[in-house]
Amino acid sequence: MRPPARRIARQLDSVLSIVYNAMPSAGSRLRAMSPEPSNVLEVRDLRTYFHLPEGTLKAVDGVDLTIAPQQTVGVIGESGSGKSVTAQSIMRIVPPPGAIETGEIILRRKDGGAVDVGKLNARSSEIRAIRGAEVSMVFQEPMTSLSPVHTIGAQIVEAIRLHIERDKKKARQLALDMINRVGISNPKQRFDEYPHQLSGGMRQRAMIAMALSCSPSLLIADEPTTALDVTVQAQILELMKALQGQFGMAIMYITHDLGVIAEIADEVNVMYLGRVVERASTVELFKNPLHPYTQRLLKSIPRLGGRGRGRLDAIRGNVPVPMNPPRQCGFASRCDDFIRGKCDAAVPALVNMGNDHYVRCYLRSEESELIYA
Repeated sequence: MRPPARRIARQLDSVLSIVYNAMPSAGSRLRAMSPEPSNVLEVRDLRTYFHLPEGTLKAVDGVDLTIAPQQTVGVIGESGSGKSVTAQSIMRIVPPPGAIETGEIILRRKDGGAVDVGKLNARSSEIRAIRGAEVSMVFQEPMTSLSPVHTIGAQIVEAIRLHIERDKKKARQLALDMINRVGISNPKQRFDEYPHQLSGGMRQRAMIAMALSCSPSLLIADEPTTALDVTVQAQILELMKALQGQFGMAIMYITHDLGVIAEIADEVNVMYLGRVVERASTVELFKNPLHPYTQRLLKSIPRLGGRGRGRLDAIRGNVPVPMNPPRQCGFASRCDDFIRGKCDAAVPALVNMGNDHYVRCYLRSEESELIYA
């Protein structure tokens, strides 16, 4: 005999009440669905092109990059690989006629919010508030980056007054403290000196002081030690690692020197012709390089104690100019393992081969990149 309809209704109401009370509110459900922020920077499918009378130069052609807090990510490759243009795109300082065609540059801000830097106007007040305060950059040659007609102190104070402290006296004191922290002797004297009065190493230290004066979350270092001798180079690397620990910042370190990368980076992105062709932890990449380009780069390093006086194992040819590039693997023209009909027919996809080791090569995977119009 079936229970009366009224009893069924009461039981159903009771069950629904229990389920309803056990469910989280709409707000808490939305919070649960939103992932916790874990990266300072996420670059997704970034493409930066230069439209010239001769054609379209694809300097950056589909770059993906992530940088976690306090992580040092290295970007290596030959000149013309797109390393510096990637950094300029993140800072929104790509020189004309270059422009970001598509992609996302998601920056996690200090207040916890996120912004797509690629969608901001390069001359807007919002991007000006980000440059220097949240993302800073150290350039390769400080003599061309520092103003020759302003003192070192004045240039550091300008950045501090723009983002942190409007009072001149307090800003000056912060600048002097920063000059001292980067290891420049006699800060009060150096404060009033011009760039040409300092040595190359001192100028680079001044650039680092200016870049870190506002405690950015991310520091982009574009070959900051290339123009320095080996001894000063080692000092600058040690300084950057020490300051990273003090400020808790992430670093994107761009270089063509594998020795420097091995010294400073946690993760390495190998770039070639505007694309990341291999990505892995530093230990994994040096121990087990998978892409032919990375393998040849490592073989071309001079080694101490090697027998014989043979020639270095150099990579034949040069990096092609990415002007209207054909739809094929960028390394195809220089690769000894070139597969006709495959490497020259499509662009291989960047595939995870395990242990977060990504590689873009048909020798490792059959996957191809989707065509971007």
